[in-house]
Amino acid sequence: MIDRIKPLAYSGADGPDNMQLQTIAEAKAKDKWEREACGK
Repeated sequence: MIDRIKPLAYSGADGPDNMQLQTIAEAKAKDKWEREACGK
């Protein structure tokens, strides 16, 4: 999966310099952390 290193919600860029490859498990863990950090 391709994921943004710094989320758009935290003023992350929407370009290739802010993207990384992740496994599905890594993406799910990061998504969970981001939702908790954003209070959603």
